[in-house]
Amino acid sequence: MEGGGQKTEEEYTIQNKSIEEGIDIINKQKEIIFEINTEKDEIEEKIIKEKIIGIGIYNKQQNESYYIDLSKNNIQDFKSIFENEEISKIGIELSKTYILLRQEGIELKGIKFDVAIAGYILNPTNNKLKLQNLVEEYLEIDINEILEDNKSGQQLNLFEQMSVEQSTEQNKLDEKKYTLYSYFVYKLKEVTTKKLKETNGFDLFNNIEIPTVEVLSNMQWNGMYADQEELEKFGQTLKEQLEIKTKMIYEMAGEEFNINSTKQLGEILFEKMKLPVVKKTKSGYSTDVDVLEKLRDEHPVIERLLEYRQLSKLNSTYVEGMKPYINPKTKRIHSFFHQTITATGRISSTEPNLQNIPTRFELGKRLRK
Repeated sequence: MEGGGQKTEEEYTIQNKSIEEGIDIINKQKEIIFEINTEKDEIEEKIIKEKIIGIGIYNKQQNESYYIDLSKNNIQDFKSIFENEEISKIGIELSKTYILLRQEGIELKGIKFDVAIAGYILNPTNNKLKLQNLVEEYLEIDINEILEDNKSGQQLNLFEQMSVEQSTEQNKLDEKKYTLYSYFVYKLKEVTTKKLKETNGFDLFNNIEIPTVEVLSNMQWNGMYADQEELEKFGQTLKEQLEIKTKMIYEMAGEEFNINSTKQLGEILFEKMKLPVVKKTKSGYSTDVDVLEKLRDEHPVIERLLEYRQLSKLNSTYVEGMKPYINPKTKRIHSFFHQTITATGRISSTEPNLQNIPTRFELGKRLRK
């Protein structure tokens, strides 16, 4: 809204600002409340195959947001901001932001508030921690509805002073979206901070979870060295052992069949070999691990089948499955380490899962080595 005097919360606006103006505001406030806009970038050596193309930033002193288009400006202009530990960083999914910035040669310092982690501490069983989900839960606002209303031409004062010249419709929508997102990051920080203090979770958030963001981000950035040549040799060893197990199973069954087919294996075990049926499903006989474990003493073929499955999983999941994740430049696997997935607070690993390599038998231990 235009006019003199101090803005109220309802008079929040979106403004156009130059990169110089934006940086000056951040330096004066000693904090950046932001949300990044990215697009896909298929450079093979990147850990996260995206690049930052814009930043929505909220200025709480003036109750306004602005968008810096980094397709027209240089992300390096923000290097001094992001690397200054005295400037508080307030955002969402800052672990991902950390990696995206490191890919640009910028180290994110001064992480102070991540609204996704705040939402996680308030409800560890909630796995919907994207900005839209948190805004709907804590602010009772549907972001998509706001954007659609504005897109269709309805004037909302959230966008009242937005003026974008010589931009595509998608660029205009992105600018509106990410400036709005930065505002909601701020509002979520307000609401979740209050709730964290009410539930005695603020110390946990501040002293344990937030410092952990940088630790896990560094773990992902540094990665785990993987010797691809040794991995391929190990895979060949597994394939040779799989061939041996396959022949043994065929001999015990008296015929060849698809060992990986639940239907065919069930027919062999329960119809031809007459082993006791433990569990049936709508599609036929169950041959899952629990079933095979219960049948272990019924026939020697069961032991061979369990060994076959262990070898097959090692090869498909942990040899063939690992190879695509080895970064061609660093020769390392840069797994994601998450602190907001498990309800118990345990750290989890994905793309790939490096915490789940089996070590109960020698081949698993060798693979981990």
